[in-house]
Order: sequence, then structure tokens, then C-alpha cells
Amino acid sequence: MFCSSCGGKLQEGVAFCSGCGAKVFESTSNKVIAPSEQPQTKPEQQQSKTVVVKDFKCNNCGASLKIPANTRVPVQCTFCKTECVIEGLIKNAEMAAKENINSGVPLTLSQVKIHKLIIEALSDDKYRPHDIFTETEVVREEHYCIPAYLFYCNGTASFTYEAGNIRQHKTAINLGDKTRLEKENYTEWSLMSSNVSDSLSMFISGNKETALQINELYKGYDPKHLVDYEFLQFPSDIETMSFDLPHLSAFNEYLRPQMEKHLKKKAEDLLEGKKYQKLVLGGNSTQTDDMVRVFLGVYRVVLMYEGNEYALLFTGDGVKTLCENLPIDEKRNIDYYKKIVELKLTNKPCKVLMFFANIILGFLVYQSIIAVFASSLRNDTSYHGILLFIILSSVLFLINILYVKKKKAYEAKRNKTENEINTLENKMLDAKNDFINKKIALKGIYKGVSGDENAF
Repeated sequence: MFCSSCGGKLQEGVAFCSGCGAKVFESTSNKVIAPSEQPQTKPEQQQSKTVVVKDFKCNNCGASLKIPANTRVPVQCTFCKTECVIEGLIKNAEMAAKENINSGVPLTLSQVKIHKLIIEALSDDKYRPHDIFTETEVVREEHYCIPAYLFYCNGTASFTYEAGNIRQHKTAINLGDKTRLEKENYTEWSLMSSNVSDSLSMFISGNKETALQINELYKGYDPKHLVDYEFLQFPSDIETMSFDLPHLSAFNEYLRPQMEKHLKKKAEDLLEGKKYQKLVLGGNSTQTDDMVRVFLGVYRVVLMYEGNEYALLFTGDGVKTLCENLPIDEKRNIDYYKKIVELKLTNKPCKVLMFFANIILGFLVYQSIIAVFASSLRNDTSYHGILLFIILSSVLFLINILYVKKKKAYEAKRNKTENEINTLENKMLDAKNDFINKKIALKGIYKGVSGDENAF
């Protein structure tokens, strides 16, 4: 006997199909009643019995298969009667039942969305090779289902630090007939202590092999994005990792250190704006309020650039990206820092020194004018005063000419260096904009998204 809805084989006496969940109706002759002969149900009754399914192709004839979400049994093709085993979904369902998993993050990204995320990742560093968009090939897209723990926890810690207080030191200097009081400010350091506490949720991988990547990728992920296990949509080629990291090990090895870093950061935030040094966290206590097991969907996209493979990891919904490694243009990186150093070492003419030089020389010129005027009143025929006036005026004029010239040379060199720095910084941005404007996809498996502006 076979199900009239999905064509799956039915066991004797069952009321619902184990493949699609449809109700089984039997006639007195023990044959399946045709759909047209089945009792009519109300719309609301039909909706309550609807099972979420995904389309796959039969490995034998290529016909479309209707797969109940997270099915645990082989699915029979309604055309050629081949039993198709959907390994990924079966493995996930078995593990979920075994490990008491009832929620997770599904894989919901389209090729368009993944392509856009790749572009953003490739352009997140100004030192990427400028030809990275034209020379990168996307070689494969891998799907992973990672078992993990969601800890709801709270932590408290005490911490000590040295607080700086400005004090004033006064010294009386005896000058004989009077006394001068000199004041000097200094910092007095005092040992202080305080406490900090916070509660938060953390995702910790339940798989040893992927622990570091998953803990970083899902760091700060909002648990509100989790969906019930019934609606977790994983493709048939999903690779489900084993649950081989006990929750106590995950708590001690990964959650405790993360909570300690979080509490230290919060202590630093509490002291923001204050003068302090030597902050030391101690007495860290982390408690678990609740812990649930979840499945975390992960995309791993492998790129090829100049014969080397690079990988990008995405959360199942694309909220966060993790770059395992991406190429860097080391020459441009070195050139950039050389220009920064060159900019700092560019000598700027001293404006203050020039100001005082002008005052002194101006005063001397003024004195020479007075001397010339006094000589004329005495009917002195000496030309010493006039000669001094001419010399001092010439020196004053020459110094100002040299200062203006040096200032222009400094500004020209600085502007040139700044333009070179901006060119190095904008090279990646220019390459990205040029690539996006063309709307031609990266080489490889996503070339079909070319022309779709949502992919760029």
C-alpha cells in the first residue's frame, strides 16, 4: 500500500504517512482511496496538517522529489519508484533526536546574497591586490551543520587598579629680601578596587575541530534569530559535524575565557574618562543560568587567487562573515607606511621662531632709523646709520623670503605625499567601484548572477 500524497510505501494499520505526514484513508477493500474520493476537510484543517518540504531531484530519473523537512527515511520517487536516501537530512534528524536539539540557524542565503557578501569581504582591507576582483575564482560552496551550545550565563569579577589624582607640590625659594613660591603638579597613584558583573548569551561550538572558527563567527549572535528545528532548511549535501566537545569542556575552555575578556572590557568602560593604570581582573565567577543545544548553519566559500586557496565563512543568514585568510598586497602595504613615515619626517618651518626673528630684526631696523634721524639733527655727515639701516632691512627681507620659500616647499611636499597616500588608500575602492559598475560576476560558480544589481 502506498501513500496517495507522496507515493511512499505505507505500513499496515498506520493512520499517517511516515514520509509526508498526510492522513491515510482506506476503503473496505483495503486500497488507498483516490484523492478525489477522500473526505473533504475544512481549509483550517488542511493548513494544520501541511508539512514543510523541499524540492530535490531523483538520482535515477531526475524527477522532482518532495522531501518532508528533516525526514528520517528514504524517499521513494513517484515516477520510477527509486528509494532516494537524503543523507544530510537524515543525519541531521538522527543527531537532533539523539542530542535533544530543537532549534538552530538554517542556511537561507541565495547565490546573489553570497556573491554580494564575497565582494564586501574582498574589499574590507585597503591593502588587497587591486586585481582581486578580476582574478579571483569562486571554486566551491560548502555547507556545514555545526552542533553547538547556547549558554545563558552571568559573570561577576573583582578588579584592582591604580587611580591617578593630580596633586600640587609647593616649594618656597628664598631670594634674600623676598621669597618666591613655586608650584609643581604631579600625579599621585592610589590602589583602588571595585566589582563588575554582567549577563549575556554565548554560542560555543560543540565540535572540537570547528571550535575556534564557530566561536568567533557566532560571537555576539542574537539568539532571537534561531528557528525551530522543524523549519531548519538544510541542503542534501550538508556535512554535519559530530558533537564531540562535552558541554563542561566547552564551558571551561571557551566560555570562561570569553566571559573574562568581556568583564575586563566592561571594567575598562566603567573607568573611561578617568586616569588609571595597572588594571587587574581577579575573582572571576561565571555561572550558567541555562544551556540549550542548537544546530548552526555555516557556509564555507572557497576562492582561488594566483593558485592559492582562500576561504570565507558565513553564518547561515549572512549576518556575519569570517575571513580565514585573504591575500594582501604586501608591496602596497609597505609603500603606504613608508609614505606615512615620510609625511611625519617632513620638516615644517618654525613659525614661532620666524615670529621672534621678525620682532628682533624689526626692532633693530627701528633703532637704525632713530640713529639716522639723530645724526641728521646733529648735522653728522656719517653714513654709518644709513648703512646699518640698509643692511638690517635687507636681512629682514631676505629671512622672510626664505621662510615663505621653505613654507611653500614644505606644503608642496606634504601635499604630494598626502596625495600618494590617498592614491594607495583609494586603489582598492576604485577597483571595487569599477567591478560593481560593470555588473560582471566573479569567475566561477556564481557567474550566473551577472547583471543582477542585488549581487553587487
